[in-house]
Amino acid sequence: MAEYALTGDVGGTNTRLGIAVKGRSGRPELLHQSTYPSREFHSLEDILADFITRHQVSFKAVCLGVAGAVIDGWVKTTNLPWKISTADLVRSFNWPRLRLVNDLVAAAYAVPFLHHDELFFLQHGFPAGKSGANIGLMAPGTGLGTALLIACDGTYVPVASEGGHVGFAPRKHEDLGLWQTMAKQYGHVSLERLLSGPGLYNIYCWLRDSGRYDEPAWLTGQLDPEDAPRLIAEYGLKEGVPLCRAALEKFAALLGAAAGDLALIGMTHGGLFLTGGIPPKILEILREPEFIEAFSHKGRLSELMSRFPVAVILNEQAALLGAAHCAFNHLL
Repeated sequence: MAEYALTGDVGGTNTRLGIAVKGRSGRPELLHQSTYPSREFHSLEDILADFITRHQVSFKAVCLGVAGAVIDGWVKTTNLPWKISTADLVRSFNWPRLRLVNDLVAAAYAVPFLHHDELFFLQHGFPAGKSGANIGLMAPGTGLGTALLIACDGTYVPVASEGGHVGFAPRKHEDLGLWQTMAKQYGHVSLERLLSGPGLYNIYCWLRDSGRYDEPAWLTGQLDPEDAPRLIAEYGLKEGVPLCRAALEKFAALLGAAAGDLALIGMTHGGLFLTGGIPPKILEILREPEFIEAFSHKGRLSELMSRFPVAVILNEQAALLGAAHCAFNHLL
């Protein structure tokens, strides 16, 4: 008889829930997935209640990846007004085997069994995912998530991180102006203030206000903070609006530098993988030289950095697969 796991990826924009079973190859199989707009619900419990009402399944284990710092089974979501705890969920749904993990930890669990066609390589080098080599993840989306997979005795140990909230370090002289503008607005200039959907809009506004690019009259007033990242990407990629294109290119360069920093911190010669909502949508920009140049530009270690594999995860279900792997391998 099949054993079912409830798997989840709880983000600031969307919450994805799935029903999974063990796969023959060790990779879980998703039988069903539903996506909920997170901000339209008062709590995660409301989403879970709707999902289990629609799917009358007995779950042997539940693993939910949540965008936020999970400590002792409790998390306050960074970009949502939710407080989630293992104890509250067990009381509400009577699930005996339940684990909350950081959403990037969930995605990290999936990396070792992703197929080649689920990855888009921006740089080849050392064999990606090779045994005994650490792996890093960076996920710009509603916020910015980071995590590491540390190779240990033939397996991997995921390490959660809130690296998206470390300070932004300007790399070029013009970036000093960006930092100064952000510092006036926010005080602490974290990477997430620039490498996220809202961050892309911050970069756009900085470039516009600098006077180096003219904002088209038809675009003035059209961008509200909620929808701006999508429109900037659309107008930059499809319409070729110079201001939007420049914002995307600056975003890519800053992302490359930050991803290179994470790769150095974790010595991730097993690969640095980009996930989240943004990278798959801007592959055209990430393929340009600026991203990898910024990734590899690390002084005396630049040659080493040129051999670190870098890839974009194309499978939007990676975090659900990883959470399912955690459920089957650590809860049952």
